[in-house]
Amino acid sequence: MHDLKTAARRAVSAMMWQMGAMTARMEIPAPPIAGDDGAQIGLGTPLFQVHVLAPVALQVTKDSAELLVAADVLEDVLGATEPGQVQSGMATVFAVVVGDVRYRVSSVVCVYAMGGACLYRVQLAVPGTEVV
Repeated sequence: MHDLKTAARRAVSAMMWQMGAMTARMEIPAPPIAGDDGAQIGLGTPLFQVHVLAPVALQVTKDSAELLVAADVLEDVLGATEPGQVQSGMATVFAVVVGDVRYRVSSVVCVYAMGGACLYRVQLAVPGTEVV
């Protein structure tokens, strides 16, 4: 069974490369720096840790967007070993940037195959447009 789970994860990774092999950046707020007087009173400049996700596929509709990420890619970036940890890690993500567009994470759905996680479907909120 372990070999089938590994095969499913590899197949999804290969599929992601064939679907366009886009790159996304995930912005996670950096932890506060100890001893920074400005940060202690709320004057610190927000800093972000930027993590690259590749390969990914982005599906955009009029009202929403969905980022497809192979399980091994997202788990490696978040340091997670199971889907519950990925869900918790994604709750800390400030934004996902694809190209020049910054999206907010709405939800994360895990897709299972052969008894293991093989793909994550990250639902993204499409940024509003301003009329000038």
